[in-house]
Amino acid sequence: MSTWIISPYNTYRNSGFPPGPICTASASTIDAVLNAPETNYIFFVARPDFSGYSNFAETYQQHLIYAKAYQKALDSLFLSKQNKPAQ
Repeated sequence: MSTWIISPYNTYRNSGFPPGPICTASASTIDAVLNAPETNYIFFVARPDFSGYSNFAETYQQHLIYAKAYQKALDSLFLSKQNKPAQ
């Protein structure tokens, strides 16, 4: 939503919560949450290939490895965008 749109739902212009829900989960999403498989995963971080998927970890040590890889990918992406000439 752009900052110029005048609406009670525009949280860029209005502080606090909007007057009603801004999104409602679908029935399939609620079913997926209620019927999720049991795992030992307690950490997750986005994959460094920017695929939109996540790496899940059972231990903090494994999570740190995944997080470091993702941060390295973000740093590389940022640097590559900084070094591109303006068009």
